[in-house]
Amino acid sequence: MLINDMDVPRIRKEGLSGVLWYFLKKNDIAIDIAEADRLHHDFYIIVRNNLYLFYKLRLILKSLAEINIHPIVFRGMSLLGDVYPDFGMRPILDIDLLIKKDELDLAKQTLKRHRLISDKKGISLRSDLVIDLHTGIFSPSSIWLNRPFLKYTERFFEMSRWKELDGLRFRVPCPEHTILSLAAHMQHHSFERLLGLYDIYMVLDKYGDELDRDILIADAKEMNLLKTIDYVFYLMPCLSEFFSLTGQDKWKADRYFPVSDFNRFEKRILGAVKERRYMPFSGQMLFVMNMDGYLGKLQALLSIIFQGEGPIYKKISDRASKALQAMRALLFHAMLSF
Repeated sequence: MLINDMDVPRIRKEGLSGVLWYFLKKNDIAIDIAEADRLHHDFYIIVRNNLYLFYKLRLILKSLAEINIHPIVFRGMSLLGDVYPDFGMRPILDIDLLIKKDELDLAKQTLKRHRLISDKKGISLRSDLVIDLHTGIFSPSSIWLNRPFLKYTERFFEMSRWKELDGLRFRVPCPEHTILSLAAHMQHHSFERLLGLYDIYMVLDKYGDELDRDILIADAKEMNLLKTIDYVFYLMPCLSEFFSLTGQDKWKADRYFPVSDFNRFEKRILGAVKERRYMPFSGQMLFVMNMDGYLGKLQALLSIIFQGEGPIYKKISDRASKALQAMRALLFHAMLSF
C-alpha cells in the first residue's frame, strides 16, 4: 500500500529511519522515491557504523576476558540481533559497558594497553568511537544520580543473561533491567528522541512473555526509577498492553499514573515531550525534583552541574551553560508552584 502522508523528515530526526526502511521493505510498501532514497541511504550508513562498532566490541570483550572481566553490554548495542533483528534498524553511537566498580581501574588499564581507549573517560583513539565504561546506569560523570544504583550493581550482574551474536558471546541485562536502563537514559537526555521509547516498545515486543512485572516495579523502586517508568508509560500508553497479554493487567491500575497525578512541572515537561518540543535539561531536573528532601535535591543538582571527577573535567563555559539551564528550569518550577 502507499503511505503518502508519512513525515519522513521527522522520522529521520527521531532516529527511526532504519526501522521505517526495514518495515517498508519487509511489507513491500512504496513511498515517494526521493524519501525512499534517503531512508535507504540512512539504513546502509547505520549498517556500516554498527558493523564497525560490533567489530570493536569483539576486540574489547576479548581483551577484558583475558583478565577475567566480563562486563554487561547495555543500551543500544545490547539490542542488536534480537530486539532489532537487522543491523541497519537501530543507530548505535557508542559502546556502553557496565563494569563492577572494583574491576574498573584494571579494565581501563587493559584497554589502554591494547590501545582501545586513550584516557580515563573511555574515549577511543578514533574520534568517531566512544567507549563508555560505566559503574552505574547513567553517564559515568553523573555521580549522584548513579548512587542509588551502585548498591544494585551485583543484582544487575546476577540477573544478566548471556547472548550470542555472530559467534560472539557476551552479557546483556535481563529484560526488566534493560527497560530500566533505557528509560533512565532516555530521561537523562530529556526524552530528546522517540528512539528511546521505541527501544522499550521493541524490548517488550520481544520479551513481553517472560517479563516479570514484580521485579520491574521492585527494582525500579529500589533504584529510584519508579517515576521514570511512570513517565514512559504515560508517554506511550500502548506499552501497558504487553502486560495485559501476559496476564499482568494490574499494571495500569497499580502503576500507570494518569496526568492528574503529576505536578504542574511534570505536566509541562511531559506535555512538551508529547508535542515533540525539546526542553534541554528538563529530564535531569525531573530526577532532581524526585530526590528525597531539599538536601538530596541540592546535591543532585550540584552533581549534574559540576559533574565529573575533577575541577578541570569540563570547560568552565560548559559548566556555566549547565548552571544557567538549571537555574532556568528551577525558576520555571518555582513559578508553577505558586
